[in-house]
Amino acid sequence: MTAINKEFTFKLANMSWLIVPRDWLLCFGLIVLLCCAMLLHLMQGKMTLDFATLSQVLLNQSNSPFVEKIVLDIRLPRTLTACFAGGALAISGAIFQSLSKNPLGSPDIIGFTTGAATGAITHFVFFEHNLLGIALFSVLGGLSVALLVFLLAKKDHGFDRNQLVLIGIGVGATLSAINGLLLVKGNLDNTAHANIWLAGSLSARTWFHALMPMFAVFILLPIAVYFSRAASLIEMGMQTAYCLGVNVRLTNNCLLLIAIILAALATGSVGPIAFIALASAHIAKRLLFAKRTLPIFTSALIGALLLVLSDLIGLLLADFYVLPVGRVVGVFGGVYLLMLLTRKQH
Repeated sequence: MTAINKEFTFKLANMSWLIVPRDWLLCFGLIVLLCCAMLLHLMQGKMTLDFATLSQVLLNQSNSPFVEKIVLDIRLPRTLTACFAGGALAISGAIFQSLSKNPLGSPDIIGFTTGAATGAITHFVFFEHNLLGIALFSVLGGLSVALLVFLLAKKDHGFDRNQLVLIGIGVGATLSAINGLLLVKGNLDNTAHANIWLAGSLSARTWFHALMPMFAVFILLPIAVYFSRAASLIEMGMQTAYCLGVNVRLTNNCLLLIAIILAALATGSVGPIAFIALASAHIAKRLLFAKRTLPIFTSALIGALLLVLSDLIGLLLADFYVLPVGRVVGVFGGVYLLMLLTRKQH
Protein backbone atom coordinates (compact mmCIF):
# COMPACT_ATOMS: atom_id res chain seq x y z
CA MET A 1 0.00 0.00 0.00
CA THR A 2 1.52 3.33 -1.07
CA ALA A 3 1.79 6.24 1.34
CA ILE A 4 -1.00 8.15 -0.38
CA ASN A 5 -3.41 5.24 0.24
CA LYS A 6 -2.42 4.65 3.87
CA GLU A 7 -4.94 5.33 6.61
CA PHE A 8 -4.08 7.57 9.55
CA THR A 9 -6.11 8.16 12.69
CA PHE A 10 -6.34 11.66 14.13
CA LYS A 11 -7.57 11.80 17.75
CA LEU A 12 -8.86 14.82 19.67
CA ALA A 13 -10.32 14.37 23.16
CA ASN A 14 -12.86 11.52 22.87
CA MET A 15 -13.21 11.78 19.10
CA SER A 16 -11.13 10.31 16.28
CA TRP A 17 -11.07 10.74 12.50
CA LEU A 18 -9.78 8.38 9.83
CA ILE A 19 -7.61 10.29 7.35
CA VAL A 20 -6.60 8.93 3.94
CA PRO A 21 -4.38 11.35 1.92
CA ARG A 22 -5.78 10.05 -1.39
CA ASP A 23 -9.31 10.96 -0.34
CA TRP A 24 -8.20 14.41 0.81
CA LEU A 25 -6.57 14.96 -2.58
CA LEU A 26 -9.80 13.82 -4.25
CA CYS A 27 -11.83 16.36 -2.27
CA PHE A 28 -9.30 19.10 -3.06
CA GLY A 29 -9.51 18.21 -6.76
CA LEU A 30 -13.32 18.32 -6.64
CA ILE A 31 -13.21 21.75 -4.98
CA VAL A 32 -10.88 23.04 -7.72
CA LEU A 33 -13.15 21.60 -10.44
CA LEU A 34 -16.21 23.10 -8.77
CA CYS A 35 -14.59 26.56 -8.57
CA CYS A 36 -13.58 26.37 -12.26
CA ALA A 37 -17.09 25.28 -13.26
CA MET A 38 -18.63 28.14 -11.26
CA LEU A 39 -16.33 30.68 -12.92
CA LEU A 40 -17.23 29.35 -16.38
CA HIS A 41 -20.89 29.47 -15.36
CA LEU A 42 -20.56 33.14 -14.38
CA MET A 43 -18.97 33.95 -17.74
CA GLN A 44 -21.81 32.45 -19.83
CA GLY A 45 -25.04 34.16 -20.84
CA LYS A 46 -26.44 36.43 -23.49
CA MET A 47 -23.42 38.66 -22.88
CA THR A 48 -20.33 36.47 -22.61
CA LEU A 49 -17.67 37.81 -20.26
CA ASP A 50 -13.95 37.12 -20.37
CA PHE A 51 -12.03 36.06 -17.27
CA ALA A 52 -10.37 39.47 -16.80
CA THR A 53 -13.71 41.31 -16.72
CA LEU A 54 -15.22 38.74 -14.36
CA SER A 55 -12.22 38.98 -12.04
CA GLN A 56 -12.53 42.77 -11.87
CA VAL A 57 -16.18 42.49 -10.85
CA LEU A 58 -15.54 39.81 -8.23
CA LEU A 59 -12.60 41.79 -6.80
CA ASN A 60 -14.70 45.00 -6.75
CA GLN A 61 -12.43 46.70 -9.28
CA SER A 62 -14.87 47.08 -12.16
CA ASN A 63 -15.78 50.49 -13.62
CA SER A 64 -18.97 49.25 -15.28
CA PRO A 65 -22.12 49.30 -13.08
CA PHE A 66 -24.01 47.45 -15.84
CA VAL A 67 -21.60 44.51 -15.82
CA GLU A 68 -21.54 44.51 -12.02
CA LYS A 69 -25.33 44.25 -11.92
CA ILE A 70 -25.34 41.36 -14.41
CA VAL A 71 -22.73 39.40 -12.47
CA LEU A 72 -23.67 40.20 -8.87
CA ASP A 73 -27.46 40.42 -9.12
CA ILE A 74 -28.28 37.92 -11.88
CA ARG A 75 -25.52 35.40 -12.51
CA LEU A 76 -23.94 34.97 -9.07
CA PRO A 77 -27.24 34.08 -7.32
CA ARG A 78 -27.97 31.55 -10.08
CA THR A 79 -24.52 29.97 -9.78
CA LEU A 80 -24.63 29.78 -5.99
CA THR A 81 -28.16 28.36 -6.10
CA ALA A 82 -26.98 25.61 -8.46
CA CYS A 83 -23.95 24.88 -6.26
CA PHE A 84 -25.69 24.65 -2.91
CA ALA A 85 -28.94 23.10 -4.14
CA GLY A 86 -26.89 20.36 -5.82
CA GLY A 87 -24.90 19.86 -2.63
CA ALA A 88 -28.06 19.72 -0.51
CA LEU A 89 -29.68 17.12 -2.78
CA ALA A 90 -26.50 15.02 -2.77
CA ILE A 91 -26.26 15.02 1.05
CA SER A 92 -29.93 14.07 1.27
CA GLY A 93 -29.44 11.23 -1.21
CA ALA A 94 -26.41 9.84 0.65
CA ILE A 95 -28.34 9.84 3.94
CA PHE A 96 -31.47 8.21 2.51
CA GLN A 97 -29.43 5.48 0.79
CA SER A 98 -27.74 4.77 4.11
CA LEU A 99 -30.98 4.73 6.13
CA SER A 100 -32.79 2.50 3.64
CA LYS A 101 -29.73 0.32 2.85
CA ASN A 102 -30.87 0.54 -0.76
CA PRO A 103 -28.98 2.14 -3.68
CA LEU A 104 -32.32 3.45 -4.96
CA GLY A 105 -33.17 5.04 -1.61
CA SER A 106 -33.03 8.57 -2.98
CA PRO A 107 -35.48 11.37 -2.07
CA ASP A 108 -36.54 11.78 -5.71
CA ILE A 109 -37.18 8.03 -6.05
CA ILE A 110 -39.07 7.43 -2.80
CA GLY A 111 -41.36 10.42 -3.11
CA PHE A 112 -39.96 12.98 -0.67
CA THR A 113 -38.96 15.42 -3.40
CA THR A 114 -42.39 14.96 -5.00
CA GLY A 115 -43.98 15.73 -1.63
CA ALA A 116 -41.96 18.93 -1.37
CA ALA A 117 -43.09 19.78 -4.91
CA THR A 118 -46.72 19.17 -3.90
CA GLY A 119 -46.34 21.62 -1.03
CA ALA A 120 -44.81 24.24 -3.32
CA ILE A 121 -47.47 23.77 -6.02
CA THR A 122 -50.18 24.12 -3.38
CA HIS A 123 -48.73 27.51 -2.50
CA PHE A 124 -48.46 28.45 -6.20
CA VAL A 125 -52.13 27.62 -6.83
CA PHE A 126 -53.92 28.82 -3.70
CA PHE A 127 -51.79 31.67 -2.40
CA GLU A 128 -50.06 34.76 -3.69
CA HIS A 129 -46.61 34.07 -5.15
CA ASN A 130 -44.13 34.41 -2.28
CA LEU A 131 -40.62 32.92 -2.07
CA LEU A 132 -40.70 32.40 1.69
CA GLY A 133 -44.10 30.73 1.45
CA ILE A 134 -42.85 28.37 -1.27
CA ALA A 135 -39.88 27.37 0.90
CA LEU A 136 -42.10 26.80 3.95
CA PHE A 137 -44.68 24.76 2.03
CA SER A 138 -41.89 22.69 0.42
CA VAL A 139 -40.50 21.75 3.82
CA LEU A 140 -43.96 20.95 5.19
CA GLY A 141 -44.76 18.85 2.13
CA GLY A 142 -41.50 16.91 2.38
CA LEU A 143 -41.94 16.30 6.12
CA SER A 144 -45.55 15.16 5.69
CA VAL A 145 -44.69 12.67 2.95
CA ALA A 146 -41.70 11.35 4.88
CA LEU A 147 -43.88 10.80 7.95
CA LEU A 148 -46.51 9.01 5.84
CA VAL A 149 -43.97 6.75 4.11
CA PHE A 150 -42.21 5.78 7.33
CA LEU A 151 -45.52 5.12 9.10
CA LEU A 152 -46.65 2.83 6.28
CA ALA A 153 -43.29 1.01 6.32
CA LYS A 154 -43.18 0.76 10.12
CA LYS A 155 -42.50 -2.55 11.85
CA ASP A 156 -42.24 -3.48 15.53
CA HIS A 157 -38.80 -1.96 16.21
CA GLY A 158 -38.17 0.18 13.18
CA PHE A 159 -39.23 0.06 9.53
CA ASP A 160 -39.05 -2.42 6.69
CA ARG A 161 -36.21 -1.11 4.49
CA ASN A 162 -37.37 -3.07 1.46
CA GLN A 163 -40.95 -1.87 1.78
CA LEU A 164 -39.76 1.69 2.35
CA VAL A 165 -38.61 2.16 -1.26
CA LEU A 166 -41.68 0.44 -2.73
CA ILE A 167 -44.09 2.47 -0.59
CA GLY A 168 -42.17 5.65 -1.39
CA ILE A 169 -42.44 4.98 -5.13
CA GLY A 170 -46.18 4.41 -4.78
CA VAL A 171 -46.69 7.57 -2.72
CA GLY A 172 -44.58 9.54 -5.19
CA ALA A 173 -46.68 8.32 -8.13
CA THR A 174 -49.87 9.31 -6.32
CA LEU A 175 -48.49 12.75 -5.52
CA SER A 176 -47.44 13.26 -9.14
CA ALA A 177 -51.07 12.75 -10.16
CA ILE A 178 -52.20 15.16 -7.43
CA ASN A 179 -49.70 17.73 -8.69
CA GLY A 180 -51.27 17.49 -12.15
CA LEU A 181 -54.74 18.03 -10.69
CA LEU A 182 -53.51 21.05 -8.73
CA LEU A 183 -52.12 22.58 -11.92
CA VAL A 184 -55.51 22.16 -13.61
CA LYS A 185 -57.16 23.84 -10.63
CA GLY A 186 -54.95 26.94 -10.70
CA ASN A 187 -55.32 30.00 -12.91
CA LEU A 188 -53.28 30.40 -16.07
CA ASP A 189 -50.52 32.63 -14.64
CA ASN A 190 -49.94 30.49 -11.55
CA THR A 191 -49.99 27.33 -13.65
CA ALA A 192 -47.38 28.76 -16.03
CA HIS A 193 -45.09 29.66 -13.10
CA ALA A 194 -45.60 26.24 -11.52
CA ASN A 195 -44.88 24.39 -14.77
CA ILE A 196 -41.59 26.25 -15.25
CA TRP A 197 -40.69 25.51 -11.64
CA LEU A 198 -41.63 21.82 -12.02
CA ALA A 199 -39.23 21.47 -14.94
CA GLY A 200 -36.38 22.29 -12.54
CA SER A 201 -35.28 25.77 -13.48
CA LEU A 202 -32.46 28.08 -12.43
CA SER A 203 -33.73 31.01 -14.47
CA ALA A 204 -34.33 34.30 -12.66
CA ARG A 205 -32.86 33.04 -9.39
CA THR A 206 -32.48 35.71 -6.71
CA TRP A 207 -30.32 35.94 -3.63
CA PHE A 208 -33.21 34.53 -1.60
CA HIS A 209 -33.19 31.37 -3.75
CA ALA A 210 -29.43 31.05 -3.16
CA LEU A 211 -29.53 31.73 0.57
CA MET A 212 -32.11 28.99 1.31
CA PRO A 213 -29.91 25.99 0.41
CA MET A 214 -26.72 27.89 1.33
CA PHE A 215 -27.67 28.36 4.98
CA ALA A 216 -29.11 24.84 5.14
CA VAL A 217 -25.87 23.30 3.88
CA PHE A 218 -23.63 25.42 6.12
CA ILE A 219 -25.68 24.54 9.22
CA LEU A 220 -26.63 20.92 8.53
CA LEU A 221 -23.54 19.60 6.71
CA PRO A 222 -21.31 19.57 9.86
CA ILE A 223 -24.08 17.80 11.80
CA ALA A 224 -24.48 15.20 9.06
CA VAL A 225 -20.69 14.64 8.96
CA TYR A 226 -20.71 14.22 12.76
CA PHE A 227 -23.33 11.44 12.51
CA SER A 228 -21.80 9.83 9.39
CA ARG A 229 -19.59 7.39 11.31
CA ALA A 230 -22.52 6.23 13.46
CA ALA A 231 -24.63 5.83 10.32
CA SER A 232 -21.96 3.57 8.80
CA LEU A 233 -22.03 1.39 11.93
CA ILE A 234 -25.82 1.16 11.72
CA GLU A 235 -25.48 -0.10 8.14
CA MET A 236 -23.60 -3.09 9.61
CA GLY A 237 -26.70 -3.98 11.63
CA MET A 238 -28.77 -2.55 14.46
CA GLN A 239 -27.45 -4.98 17.08
CA THR A 240 -23.84 -4.34 16.09
CA ALA A 241 -24.39 -0.59 16.33
CA TYR A 242 -26.03 -0.96 19.77
CA CYS A 243 -23.09 -3.05 21.01
CA LEU A 244 -20.64 -0.39 19.78
CA GLY A 245 -22.46 2.28 21.78
CA VAL A 246 -24.36 4.00 18.97
CA ASN A 247 -27.62 5.72 19.86
CA VAL A 248 -29.47 4.29 16.86
CA ARG A 249 -32.77 6.09 17.38
CA LEU A 250 -31.13 9.52 17.82
CA THR A 251 -28.82 9.00 14.83
CA ASN A 252 -31.61 7.85 12.51
CA ASN A 253 -34.01 10.62 13.56
CA CYS A 254 -31.42 13.40 13.24
CA LEU A 255 -30.16 12.21 9.87
CA LEU A 256 -33.70 11.73 8.59
CA LEU A 257 -34.68 15.27 9.60
CA ILE A 258 -31.52 16.70 8.04
CA ALA A 259 -32.12 14.83 4.77
CA ILE A 260 -35.75 15.94 4.51
CA ILE A 261 -34.98 19.61 5.23
CA LEU A 262 -32.11 19.69 2.71
CA ALA A 263 -34.14 18.00 -0.03
CA ALA A 264 -37.18 20.20 0.62
CA LEU A 265 -35.25 23.50 0.63
CA ALA A 266 -33.33 22.52 -2.51
CA THR A 267 -36.64 21.62 -4.19
CA GLY A 268 -38.18 24.91 -3.07
CA SER A 269 -35.21 26.75 -4.52
CA VAL A 270 -34.79 25.10 -7.94
CA GLY A 271 -37.77 22.77 -8.33
CA PRO A 272 -37.74 18.96 -8.37
CA ILE A 273 -34.35 17.94 -9.81
CA ALA A 274 -33.98 14.21 -10.45
CA PHE A 275 -30.88 11.97 -10.23
CA ILE A 276 -28.52 14.41 -8.44
CA ALA A 277 -29.39 12.85 -5.08
CA LEU A 278 -29.27 9.34 -6.56
CA ALA A 279 -26.01 9.54 -8.50
CA SER A 280 -23.78 11.68 -6.24
CA ALA A 281 -23.40 9.16 -3.41
CA HIS A 282 -22.82 6.31 -5.91
CA ILE A 283 -20.04 8.25 -7.61
CA ALA A 284 -18.50 9.25 -4.27
CA LYS A 285 -18.38 5.64 -3.06
CA ARG A 286 -16.67 4.57 -6.29
CA LEU A 287 -14.04 7.31 -6.05
CA LEU A 288 -13.20 7.15 -2.35
CA PHE A 289 -10.53 4.76 -1.08
CA ALA A 290 -11.80 4.59 2.53
CA LYS A 291 -15.37 3.27 2.56
CA ARG A 292 -15.97 2.98 6.29
CA THR A 293 -17.88 6.22 6.73
CA LEU A 294 -20.83 7.74 4.92
CA PRO A 295 -19.39 10.01 2.15
CA ILE A 296 -21.32 13.13 3.11
CA PHE A 297 -18.81 15.84 2.16
CA THR A 298 -17.59 14.17 -1.04
CA SER A 299 -21.18 13.56 -2.16
CA ALA A 300 -21.98 17.24 -1.56
CA LEU A 301 -19.07 18.34 -3.75
CA ILE A 302 -20.05 15.94 -6.54
CA GLY A 303 -23.72 16.99 -6.38
CA ALA A 304 -22.78 20.67 -6.56
CA LEU A 305 -20.43 20.01 -9.49
CA LEU A 306 -23.05 17.98 -11.39
CA LEU A 307 -25.77 20.63 -11.08
CA VAL A 308 -23.44 23.52 -11.99
CA LEU A 309 -22.13 21.63 -15.04
CA SER A 310 -25.67 20.67 -16.11
CA ASP A 311 -26.80 24.28 -16.00
CA LEU A 312 -23.61 25.33 -17.81
CA ILE A 313 -24.49 22.91 -20.63
CA GLY A 314 -27.97 24.43 -20.78
CA LEU A 315 -26.47 27.93 -21.03
CA LEU A 316 -24.07 26.87 -23.79
CA LEU A 317 -26.97 25.41 -25.80
CA ALA A 318 -29.25 28.39 -25.14
CA ASP A 319 -28.80 29.72 -28.71
CA PHE A 320 -30.33 26.52 -30.08
CA TYR A 321 -32.67 25.20 -27.36
CA VAL A 322 -34.20 26.49 -24.14
CA LEU A 323 -33.18 23.75 -21.70
CA PRO A 324 -34.21 23.94 -18.02
CA VAL A 325 -31.54 22.39 -15.85
CA GLY A 326 -33.96 19.70 -14.67
CA ARG A 327 -34.29 18.39 -18.22
CA VAL A 328 -30.51 18.37 -18.77
CA VAL A 329 -29.99 16.47 -15.50
CA GLY A 330 -32.79 14.09 -16.45
CA VAL A 331 -31.10 13.14 -19.72
CA PHE A 332 -27.69 12.47 -18.20
CA GLY A 333 -29.20 10.90 -15.08
CA GLY A 334 -31.25 8.48 -17.14
CA VAL A 335 -28.16 7.40 -19.07
CA TYR A 336 -26.24 6.96 -15.80
CA LEU A 337 -29.04 4.88 -14.27
CA LEU A 338 -29.16 2.61 -17.33
CA MET A 339 -25.38 2.13 -17.18
CA LEU A 340 -25.62 1.34 -13.46
CA LEU A 341 -28.37 -1.24 -13.95
CA THR A 342 -26.75 -2.96 -16.93
CA ARG A 343 -23.38 -3.09 -15.14
CA LYS A 344 -25.02 -4.76 -12.12
CA GLN A 345 -26.61 -7.34 -14.44
CA HIS A 346 -23.19 -8.27 -15.84
